Amino acid sequence: MAERLCNMDDKKAAVPDVEDRLSALPEDVILLILSFLLSREAVQACVLSPRWRTLWKSVPSLVLNSSHSPNFINNLLRSRDQTPLLDCWINAEDWRYLGEFRTDGEHWLRYAISCKVRDLAFHQLVLVTFPLSAGALASEHLTSLRFMKLALYG
Repeated sequence: MAERLCNMDDKKAAVPDVEDRLSALPEDVILLILSFLLSREAVQACVLSPRWRTLWKSVPSLVLNSSHSPNFINNLLRSRDQTPLLDCWINAEDWRYLGEFRTDGEHWLRYAISCKVRDLAFHQLVLVTFPLSAGALASEHLTSLRFMKLALYG
């Protein structure tokens, strides 16, 4: 088997030249693997292979937590395909972004609904009021809806 040199902090090591077996997997399997990651990690996985470059846009699961800034979430949703979602979990537990989560939260929920999400969860750190307009959660596809520490009004 051929070897290539890998430069690690000015030390040279022989690394076997291996084929990319992950990219040989069917696209559905790769998407399933990516769906177990936080959404940021799924986006970062695009550097693993040229074939993976845009796969994150079609992952059937959104997992957003408080390590994602509202700006990242908004950009992610703008760039993502309208692929149907099996589940969407939004964990908005970061005090730094509490105001943005309140103002952008309905937009994120509506996005998930527009992608025919089946399982939707939204979690806040503390009980907060959350503006929600009429019909925001109307969906024939939604089978599970969980709000934690949220008081809805609208």
